[in-house]
Amino acid sequence: MLSKETQTFLIVAETGSFSKASQQLYLSPVAVMKQINQFETDIGVPLFSRSKRGVTLTAAGDNLYRETLKLQKESTAIIDHTRLLAAHKVTTIRVGTSLLRSCAPLIDLWSQQAALKADFQIQIVPFTDDGTGLHQLFQLLGKQIDCFVSPYDTVELTTQFAIQKLGAYQCQIGVPSQNKLSQKTSLSWQDLADQDLLLLKDGASHTIDAIRQEIKSRQIAVRIHDLPSFYDLSSFNRSVAENYLIEAIAPWQSIHPNLKFLNMPWAYEIPYGLVSAQNALPEVKAFIQTSRQLLSSGQTR
Repeated sequence: MLSKETQTFLIVAETGSFSKASQQLYLSPVAVMKQINQFETDIGVPLFSRSKRGVTLTAAGDNLYRETLKLQKESTAIIDHTRLLAAHKVTTIRVGTSLLRSCAPLIDLWSQQAALKADFQIQIVPFTDDGTGLHQLFQLLGKQIDCFVSPYDTVELTTQFAIQKLGAYQCQIGVPSQNKLSQKTSLSWQDLADQDLLLLKDGASHTIDAIRQEIKSRQIAVRIHDLPSFYDLSSFNRSVAENYLIEAIAPWQSIHPNLKFLNMPWAYEIPYGLVSAQNALPEVKAFIQTSRQLLSSGQTR
């Protein structure tokens, strides 16, 4: 990637002679001298001190020589990497992300795997969590977005898409800062009495349905208000605005500054995983398969 004149300059500097340089370049000494003269003219400073015994670098020439060696090394590395990429196909995987459905767990999974990252390149594609954004996401999945990470305990996700489980999030209760329960460090079932609670509508989530059923069986006098079949930012704004408790998961703790997430004495969890189209491309399936292997190897370490 170095110019012909620059390469000639390096050889003259290393041999200390136009004649010796000409032998390596298969040129006449006069031709080598003309190249160096023109090179010095283009740069605007003398690079060599000439004598009957040969040539030596000036201070400017010595600086240029050392910096050019660095450039030559970098150029060689760039060419080698370019050739490697040409011989090894890198697959780009488009991963959707949003505030409530962050791709962070997937990035964490891949961040320690330098060797495998050579096979795949992740492109982050943002989307919004409102109804319109989620509908567009589902429409674009397999077309402009290959996969996204999400809690998937909803009937809509589990029946329409392929899912690779990555883990599970603990279910908690979000408490508005103006609610008296926000002074607590954890909640009991009886703390829910005489409170308003936002839950996904009946039939939308197996886990949330189980929470509903336990509230009913415990005969807790809590007023339950339905959310749609998914969470978006308006769900948390509503919780704060109306002083309603809201069932949520641990990663959402920083989603609203006026909500405090507290643990309940239960074992309810919401699974989360990598969601993709059921007819995903082979390279996307390979990425998901590799993610599964990374997850398994991480769990056995």
